[in-house]
Amino acid sequence: MTKVTENPFAKAMEKTRVEKDEKNVKIDGVSYKLSDLNENVHKQMNNLRVADQEITRLNHQLAIAQTARNSYAQALGEELPKTDQAQSSKVVQ
Repeated sequence: MTKVTENPFAKAMEKTRVEKDEKNVKIDGVSYKLSDLNENVHKQMNNLRVADQEITRLNHQLAIAQTARNSYAQALGEELPKTDQAQSSKVVQ
C-alpha cells in the first residue's frame, strides 16, 4: 500500500489563496481588478502559480517513487530465504 505523506508546505500554501477570473483576482479573500494591479503583482501571481505547479509535479514524482520503493521492498521480502525470524516480521524498513 502506498503511503503519500502530507506536503509540509501545504499550510503555507493555504495562506495565500488566489482565485482568478478574466477581470478580477481574489487574494486572501480580497477582490482586486486585474487592470488595477501593477506588473510586479502580475509577476508574483505567475511565480506563485509556477511554484504550485512544481509542487504538484514533485508530489506526483514522490508518489511514483514511494510506489516503486514499496514494490522493491515486497520483491526483496519474497526473494529472501525463509527463516523463523522472517516469518514473524515481514516489513522491510
